[in-house]
Amino acid sequence: MKTNIITLVSVTIAAVLIGYINTATVKDYQGANIVIQWNNALLTGIVETSPPPSVGSRSIALVHTAMYDAWAFYNSPARGVYMLRNLTNGYPPTDVKSDDMNKAISYAAYRMVSQFYPKSMNYYNNLMSQYGYDINDNSTKTSSGPSGVGNLAAKYTMENRVNDGSNQLGNINEGKPYSDYTNYSPANDVEPAQLRSPDNWQPLLVPQKDGNSTKQSFTTPQWAMVRPFSMKSGAFFRPKNPPPYAKFNSTRDDLIKSAQELIGFTSNITDFIKSVAEYWADGPNTVLPPGHWCQIAQYVSERDKHSVDKDIKLFFMLGNAVMDAGIACWDTKRFFDNARPVTMIPYLFKGIMVNGWNGLCQNHVDYDLADWIPYQDKYFVTPAFPDFTSGHSTFSASAAKVLQMFTGSDEFGDSVTIKKGSSQIEATCSDPVPAEDIVLKWDTFSAASEQAGLSRRYGGIHYDFSDYNGRDMGTRIGEQVVKRSRLLFKGVDPDTRTVVDGGDHDDSPNSSSKLVSSVLLLSLLQFIYYLF
Repeated sequence: MKTNIITLVSVTIAAVLIGYINTATVKDYQGANIVIQWNNALLTGIVETSPPPSVGSRSIALVHTAMYDAWAFYNSPARGVYMLRNLTNGYPPTDVKSDDMNKAISYAAYRMVSQFYPKSMNYYNNLMSQYGYDINDNSTKTSSGPSGVGNLAAKYTMENRVNDGSNQLGNINEGKPYSDYTNYSPANDVEPAQLRSPDNWQPLLVPQKDGNSTKQSFTTPQWAMVRPFSMKSGAFFRPKNPPPYAKFNSTRDDLIKSAQELIGFTSNITDFIKSVAEYWADGPNTVLPPGHWCQIAQYVSERDKHSVDKDIKLFFMLGNAVMDAGIACWDTKRFFDNARPVTMIPYLFKGIMVNGWNGLCQNHVDYDLADWIPYQDKYFVTPAFPDFTSGHSTFSASAAKVLQMFTGSDEFGDSVTIKKGSSQIEATCSDPVPAEDIVLKWDTFSAASEQAGLSRRYGGIHYDFSDYNGRDMGTRIGEQVVKRSRLLFKGVDPDTRTVVDGGDHDDSPNSSSKLVSSVLLLSLLQFIYYLF
């Protein structure tokens, strides 16, 4: 068996994307530690499987939680989330070897990613083979050594999370994995049906390359019911004020003003605006917005020469931050159910003529705002869920706050060059887009987070109020996650504020009765919003 598993493992996934930078690259840096290697294995699964952002963010959290629990077993006084040290029966040994700890982390990661992303099993099996680990070692006894520790950490994590409200197995409603069990029904029929309730989300009819079309359905509308890591519920940070609606005289002008900003971006579009919109899009067949911030964390790991101990903590916090961000964001989407710009702007401004971008390679054309469209490829349109709040903004702000608090500084210092002619949205234009290389540079994590949120306004996907409220929620979530995590690192039970090292695993998952009550309350509150 190999003793040194800190070897370079790299994979480049060339994914043909619609509307994004040319490839999705998942690659270890030279000398990357075991945490980075398994994080990239996880991101590989996300790219190849293309889950919704909500589902992807949860998988990031749970994979890194199992890895953290395996690490915590060997690192007193750190307290595991689901696996605690009273299970040791004499373990761990007093002289912990890094190879043993890395092995335990690897088994925990392998078992988790295998369940979430089985499409990537060949990659995962090859990685374990390179380490010299037996994938058929299914021991769950800590006394059997590191493999048992890792397998048990994954087992407890999955047992405690499989019924957390996500409907991971589809068993709540006897449906497909992650399917809705809350009986969500859109207020409007699929376009081009006339809007019954213009302020509410309308599913789009999405053209396909084969000439057919598919109807959107709300992606994971039940996600507000998922048990968070750091919040009491998905509604914990829900904005007190709803988004502006057209039907209310008191808010209609605010909505019009926000919509006019988006019209202004498309009317005065530049290569910079296009490049920012494309770079941060992180749509299907990419690492998604939460995974993008995992890659940013990897940059920090390399920059600051992180040890395994540091990266275990960093990615544990980052993963749980983006998971909670997804839960909170989807809570607001489901609760307020407001319309996207793609349907609201034509409704508000029909009959008004403007000049600007209105389709691929059409930068300066006169058109009726009834035909306004976001800056997107026609085959990848506005995502299938309501506008408020912005997922990009919430995910990014939560991750940026974790990175700020972990490093003790807002300093980032990364950049990317968008090469001349690299646009995928406008790859077929006669003139290259962009016309020249464009450098995107971020001195701070805050700047990167803010640009990620702004990118959705540049692209016409979200309004400013959805961006700003998402940023606020994400920042507060990041702070909450770090505070809770730091207690665990000190061996303190975050729920009781006591130093406890007993019990086998968390015994407070969402019960079925709690889920049913919450679903009924959510549906009732949404019905009231529809009425008024």
